[in-house]
Amino acid sequence: MLVKPTQPSPTDTSPLSSKVVSAAASNKVFFFHHTIEFAMVLENKNEATKVLCNGQHLITEIWQCPQHELLMCRKCCFPPEVIIPTTCPDHKVQVFHDKLAGRLIFTQQVRCPTKDTFNAACPWSGQYSQVTSHLDDCTFVPSAARVAMQNAMLKAADRRAVQKYEELKKETAHQISQVKKESDDKVNAMERLLNQRNHTLMEKNDELETRLNNLAAQLAELRVTTTASAVVHAASSSTVIAEEPPRFYDGTLLWKITNWSIKYQRAKSNLNHHFLESPPFYTSKDGYKMRMRLYPNGDREGKGTHVSVYLQIMKGEFDAILPWPFRRKITVMLLDQSNEVHHIDAFRPNSLSNSFHRPEQECNRAIGMPMFIPQEYLNRYAYLRDDTMFFKAVVNPDYSTLLAPI
Repeated sequence: MLVKPTQPSPTDTSPLSSKVVSAAASNKVFFFHHTIEFAMVLENKNEATKVLCNGQHLITEIWQCPQHELLMCRKCCFPPEVIIPTTCPDHKVQVFHDKLAGRLIFTQQVRCPTKDTFNAACPWSGQYSQVTSHLDDCTFVPSAARVAMQNAMLKAADRRAVQKYEELKKETAHQISQVKKESDDKVNAMERLLNQRNHTLMEKNDELETRLNNLAAQLAELRVTTTASAVVHAASSSTVIAEEPPRFYDGTLLWKITNWSIKYQRAKSNLNHHFLESPPFYTSKDGYKMRMRLYPNGDREGKGTHVSVYLQIMKGEFDAILPWPFRRKITVMLLDQSNEVHHIDAFRPNSLSNSFHRPEQECNRAIGMPMFIPQEYLNRYAYLRDDTMFFKAVVNPDYSTLLAPI
């Protein structure tokens, strides 16, 4: 620890004060050169307080504490693991590197310290800043002391190497973390973009399917109108014309569902497309209008485990002359595409349920079978082939119709 050449007051209680008094009375500087202690005699004794280190270290860096105005030796005042000192250990205030004081000390003229330390006759003299390099080559340093100095140098080099390794290790880990974070961010951004595009494509696909179903329904209604007009014309001309009823107007719905895996994943992800609706069908040319609703990932007690199937009565053009409530048996089939084992279930309407009364809105509440078939059964037979399924609904069926080839 160094001080400016001003004497402290007798009442000064700083832990450094006692060192200052003893230091001013000596013209020898005790210091360490690679942990070996030497005594150095100053040429100018009046300048002793400018170079003397109370901790008996060879001074390499001088730091200034503005609060108690002490010049601080780097080795005395700061632990060796501190790379750049920031605060005074006594007052906890910021310190700064006093380069001016260092230059004043390092320019002092001194003799080789081996004369006083080992009673050697080394003739060397020079500036204080040159003592360290001189002692590395001084032939008057005893061999035991030189070995100790060299061992200390190796240990110091090892410490610096370990410290450098730890610094590089931390820096490398930080860089790896940054690269990983940037990579993860890019991957997440790409995944979000892909999901957004897939969602957009699925929405467009659903929109196209809805349009196709609506066009099919409109075409079917146009066929009914055309057939009715033909019957009226035939009756007026006393000519009987026999025509086969149009498709979906005989109480039977045959529904083909394509891209099943995409629709199942969309329903499972709850992307507001958790059910599918079939084209409308009629129980007869002047009968009830109905449609099927299907939940690929299940509904209610079948959620996540089954495929749920419901029927829905819609507002039709002949409702005014039809008997209500609806009482006819409904049979639903998932067709085995090898025509071996169809999955069949059926139910009879509950006349007390509003679902089977005459619709007041566009359609009644759907009702049916929430546990129609377990999802794990879909691949057991040929229900699902080429990502396509076929459902069939029959209203008040004849058993011969059920068993007839599709």
